[in-house]
Amino acid sequence: MSEGEKRVEYWPNGKRKKRVIYWPNGQKEREVNYNDDGIEDGLTTYWFENGQKWCGGKYKDGKHDGLWTYFHENGQRRTEWEYKNGKKISMREWAYYYPDGQMLRETTYKDGEWISKYWNEDGGYKGIRNNDAGPWRILEDE
Repeated sequence: MSEGEKRVEYWPNGKRKKRVIYWPNGQKEREVNYNDDGIEDGLTTYWFENGQKWCGGKYKDGKHDGLWTYFHENGQRRTEWEYKNGKKISMREWAYYYPDGQMLRETTYKDGEWISKYWNEDGGYKGIRNNDAGPWRILEDE
């Protein structure tokens, strides 16, 4: 535990069920839930030191499971990823956002290939690119 860090744990019936860690300024840093075997399980949330949420999602038997949402330090959504049994799910679109909330990139993973649509900071459409195991390239423009 680092200097100034506060940690609170809940142990009903002798089993750890939840841990909450605080930043030195008193803001929550993270809140983690556990199953009866002491493995991360259920909702988990992390915060920036300024109190804004950094990310949150669920663990199942110690692995990411379901939708995880990540935020910029100003509170605007940054990206969303979906997991199953600790792995990112194919055919899931991931969205990335500029700090002001404007869409930056939307990515789909299919058949081992990433396809990403990009937008400029002003909201104008930029194009589509992929990573075919080589350099990124423009596939098409709208």
